[in-house]
Amino acid sequence: MEDKEKREEQEIKDRKDILGFDRAELTEWMRKIESENAGQERYAKKQYTMSKISAGACVCVLLIVIFCAAVLLPQVLHTLEQMNAVMTELETVSSDLAQADLSGMLEHVDSLAQTSEEGMAEALEKISALDIESLNEAIRDLQAVVEPMARLFGR
Repeated sequence: MEDKEKREEQEIKDRKDILGFDRAELTEWMRKIESENAGQERYAKKQYTMSKISAGACVCVLLIVIFCAAVLLPQVLHTLEQMNAVMTELETVSSDLAQADLSGMLEHVDSLAQTSEEGMAEALEKISALDIESLNEAIRDLQAVVEPMARLFGR
């Protein structure tokens, strides 16, 4: 019997690891570690796939930005050139206006208005001085002379 007990003790000792754990426990822990490692591997693969997708999206965004810059940049430069030309013209016009003698121009416009007013007054006097009755009589006389000539020529 002693042999049997010794063998059982030896089996128990064989089953125990250096740290004092049973082999069955160690096997169970190893399986748990393996299943957790498998989960971590799946997660790492998903993470790798997502990093590929992110890199692809970044490349697409970069290409879109480059394309937009290539298309819009010439238009922006053209617009800036036009704005520069307009600003130059505006500076020229404002400089000319600053140098202009506005009070002198207003005096000339005023004198022009007075002169034209005087001319209009003279024209009105001459028109009112016309003898409308004698003018109408002259027109009737002319018509009386021209009418027989018109019939002669068939008109």
